[in-house]
Amino acid sequence: MIYSSKFHDVKQFETCGTKAWNLARLIKAGFRCPPFLCVSASDLNHMQEITKALYTSGIRAPFSVRSSADLEDREDCSFAGQFSTFLNVGEEEVEGCIRKCFESASAPGVKAMEERLSAQAHEPQPTASMHVIIQEMIPAELSGVFFTQNPMGILSETVTVAGRGAGTNVVEDRVPTSTWYDNRADGVSYHTSQPGAPLLPGDIHRELLGLTERLEEEFGSGLDVEYAVAEGILWLMQVRKITTLRRGQRIILDNSNIVESYPGITLPLTADFVTRQYGNIFKGVMTRLSGSPKISCKYQDVFEHMTACYNGRLYYRIEHWYGVIKFLPFSGKIIPLWQEMLGVRKEDAPDSPMRAGVLQKLSVALHTLYYFFRSPAKMARLNRDFLQLEEKFRALPERPESLASIREFYDEMEAAVMGKWDYTLINDMYTFLHTGIFRWLMRKKGVEETKIQAMLSEITQLASLKPVRELLSLALLLKRSGNNPPENNPEFQLRLEQYLDCYGDRSIGELKLETKTFREDPDRLMAQIRQYANMTEAELAGLVQGLDFRDAWDGEAPGALAGYFLRCARTGIENRELSRLNRTRLFGFARTLFLRAGDLLAEDGLLESGRDVFYLTMDEIFNSSAWNPGPDLKRLVRQRKDLYDSYAAYPAYTRVVFNGAVVSKPCLNLPLKPEEEERGLLHGTPCAPGRVMGTVLVTDGALPKESVAGKILVTRSTDPGWAFLLASAAGLISEQGSLLSHTAIIARELKIPALVGVRGAVSSLKDGDMVELDCELGLVRRL
Repeated sequence: MIYSSKFHDVKQFETCGTKAWNLARLIKAGFRCPPFLCVSASDLNHMQEITKALYTSGIRAPFSVRSSADLEDREDCSFAGQFSTFLNVGEEEVEGCIRKCFESASAPGVKAMEERLSAQAHEPQPTASMHVIIQEMIPAELSGVFFTQNPMGILSETVTVAGRGAGTNVVEDRVPTSTWYDNRADGVSYHTSQPGAPLLPGDIHRELLGLTERLEEEFGSGLDVEYAVAEGILWLMQVRKITTLRRGQRIILDNSNIVESYPGITLPLTADFVTRQYGNIFKGVMTRLSGSPKISCKYQDVFEHMTACYNGRLYYRIEHWYGVIKFLPFSGKIIPLWQEMLGVRKEDAPDSPMRAGVLQKLSVALHTLYYFFRSPAKMARLNRDFLQLEEKFRALPERPESLASIREFYDEMEAAVMGKWDYTLINDMYTFLHTGIFRWLMRKKGVEETKIQAMLSEITQLASLKPVRELLSLALLLKRSGNNPPENNPEFQLRLEQYLDCYGDRSIGELKLETKTFREDPDRLMAQIRQYANMTEAELAGLVQGLDFRDAWDGEAPGALAGYFLRCARTGIENRELSRLNRTRLFGFARTLFLRAGDLLAEDGLLESGRDVFYLTMDEIFNSSAWNPGPDLKRLVRQRKDLYDSYAAYPAYTRVVFNGAVVSKPCLNLPLKPEEEERGLLHGTPCAPGRVMGTVLVTDGALPKESVAGKILVTRSTDPGWAFLLASAAGLISEQGSLLSHTAIIARELKIPALVGVRGAVSSLKDGDMVELDCELGLVRRL
């Protein structure tokens, strides 16, 4: 039976293979798609009927002739590039091309994929049943592939690839391409271009992005869409599911609020330290509020991943935060308040692995009431513990004896203070709740929001303002001394030292351990003081007076009930600001400890510089020594410096959604630096994730004669016929290729680490070389 997209109902294409079925659905849904016929093997005996159907359907030569197999373009396997495709086919060539499409069902690559499907199912699977599509050929000036989700597992990012000419030129890496990455959450995007690649016109790019929701409504999420552009008009050529996206739990990273403390790139030590502290805080608060230590064990993985690092930037694992909040009583009321306080832009509450039963919620409710009433007392106790720890820190020697002594004090910090820091989270809830109720009561009385804020702000001794007040006082003192140098001004020098001792860690970026604070760089503090000292005395005095908030509220008393909630809210605010100042000091203690650890490692020859310690994790620091060096820390630091330098080239996304695992982008494929060549490094673009070590087998375009089983194949380029070779290889390194090439798709489906666009791979590597193929970092390392 010959089916025409013009005359036959879409349901009649359902048995004609996935490709024809999807094309028919595209046309029915109103997308711009060339008309086509679909024929079976038996129709080859009726070529006159095929020719007549082409004419009556208005399909004119030249044609594209393509396969449409039932095993092709499925959700679990695409058979990308394994069946024959013919472009620019004339009328006299149609029959021969149709026959070759049917014959391609027996090609070695197809058989290898069929065997893989049988092995996965643990039983023989049917062979491909073939139909053939004859479609009007679009004279494409540009063509490419549009992924509605990044096939590397970034669900919130679309990927658009464009090259000159027909689509086969692009997917078979015959032409240079440009690639756009667009974050659907906030519209932030960037693009990369190979030398000589064209740029997709902006209106076409926007049109593709605008089709995303319509396409996913029709075909589901995660689509691979081939398109062509002719005379400024966009045509969709085919659509299929991205086969490599797992249908698992979504991981949602959101930078709301956390970006204020950790803007831009955050180095590995800070990310590791912060992740541990968030884990301790949430594990502690859930243990206290549930009254059961078992919850810490049950959800240990959740607590250890309250934050995550993506492309060198810190994010909240937002689904884990929602999971914790859902344990609280009246969580449905708390979530909107929490979203407002934290600045979460998306109001949907994603699924979380955490589940709370009725009895658990009741227990949490009772314990929450207890800790709410005890919150001021607990915060007072936490402050006393901090002051005791501060005294011990002052007594530490400037030159520690060993990493073990540094670790010993760090463990004491965790036990004495950081392990109880979850009290600050309870205080936050205490503050938010009392503030919210007070605002609600005052709004009912008709009090304006500005006046409500003034009442809440009438706190004269906020701890967070003490460093500012003292800084202004230092500027005034310097001004009155005639701007004499500190060494000629004993009183100023003493006050300056006291400031550094108390507030030297408070500065921009203070929660990043790698930040040089005033304590480490006093010249920055002096520059700030001199700026203020250039003001008049009256201006400085006015600034100091403005910090007191006196006479902020001159209206009538709020009343007994509202007054109670106002007092509680102010207490919570005071404790919150004090704990934040103490947190700054705790981070200062940690920064000092790690800098001392870095100096020890540098003295032992394990690091080039003490400040290189910020490129390591805590375990790498404390498990290394001259007697037990562990990994090559110098090499590790060099690699991470290159990696984090490349992260800075990527834009910061506000929200990123992943498919089962967080996948950072690798280094942009830039020319190697001389020192990188000396270190045996090669850069590339990962198109299939993973990391593997092994020996390489180099081939210069021809099929290798020896077995590739268990080896890392190195080549200038591949074609779809290599699928049967890749099935037994340990990995692939190719000088050509892109994220959308057929080889890339097959490598992802076979779960073989693959790196493409690796310049100089064939000339740099030789048979038998041992390498590490790292598709997380986009690197090849010669071992």
